[in-house]
Amino acid sequence: MNRWRGIPWFRILVGLFICGLAVVFFTTVRKAWEVQTSDRVSCGFLEGHGADGSDVEFDLEDQAPSEGFFNGKFFINLGHVTPSFPQVQVFTSSGEKRGYAGEETDADFVHLGEGTFWMKGKERITYATESGSHRDFPFDSGTIVLDFEFKPRIEFQTLNLRDFNSSFYIPCDTASMKRLPGGRFRVKFDMRRNPLVRITGIVLIIAATLFVLVIPFSIRWEAMPTSVASFFFSIWSIRSILSPEIRIFPTLLDLILLSLSVLLLFLVGVRAILEYEKRHRGTELTP
Repeated sequence: MNRWRGIPWFRILVGLFICGLAVVFFTTVRKAWEVQTSDRVSCGFLEGHGADGSDVEFDLEDQAPSEGFFNGKFFINLGHVTPSFPQVQVFTSSGEKRGYAGEETDADFVHLGEGTFWMKGKERITYATESGSHRDFPFDSGTIVLDFEFKPRIEFQTLNLRDFNSSFYIPCDTASMKRLPGGRFRVKFDMRRNPLVRITGIVLIIAATLFVLVIPFSIRWEAMPTSVASFFFSIWSIRSILSPEIRIFPTLLDLILLSLSVLLLFLVGVRAILEYEKRHRGTELTP
C-alpha cells in the first residue's frame, strides 16, 4: 500500500481531465469544419404527385439584422405540362406564433416549349423563425415552420430547400415536409449558425470569464493597469474577428462581454480597497 501513497493522484486526475477536454474540443472543431467545408447546400423532399421534372424551390439568403426572419426567394417549375393558366397565387406563412402575417405572391408563368412550364423569375418571400433573432448571436439558430398553398392548386414531384447563406446551414436530417388538409403543405427545418462561429464565440466568453476572475487577485498591484488595459484590448479585438458575421449592435455576445468588463472593474475596485487597507495598516504598525 505504501507504494501507492507517493503517486500524485490529484495531478493525474487533473491531467486526464485536461486531456479529455482537449479531445472533446478538437473533435467538436473537426465536426464543425466538416460542416463548414460541406458542399451540400440543399435538402430535397419527394412529393411524387406532379409531372415529370416538376419541383418547388425555396431559397434562403440573408438574415434580418433585428427581426427574427430570413429573406429569400422561391421558384416553381411545373415540368412537362400543357399550360392552362398564366399566373398562380402563392400563399406562404411562417412565424405565426410570433405574430408574423402570411404573404400572398402572384407568380407569373411562361411556357418555354417542349412542355416546360415554369415561373418567369424568382419571387421574394420571408422565412420567420419560431423564436430568437440575430440579436442572440452567436446563439441565433432558429427553427422555421413554413406553410404554403397554391391557387389554382398545382402538384409537384420534389421540393428543394437551398441555403445561400454561408453563415448558416440546414441539417437535412432534421427537415421534414407533410401535406395538410385543403391542399396546403408544411415544411419544417432548422437554420443553424455556422458551428465554427459558435465555437469561437463560446471560447471567447470562457476565456474572458477566466481572465476576469484571475486578473484582479493574481497580478501584482503595480502591473494592474497594464493587465486591465490588455484585457480590454484583447477581448474587443477578438470580437472584431466576428464582426463580418454580426450585422447589429449590441448582440448577446456584446452584452456578455460588457457585463464581464464591468465585473472586472468592480473586482479591481475591491482589490484597490484591499491594497489601501493593507498599506494603511502597514503604515500604522511602522514605529
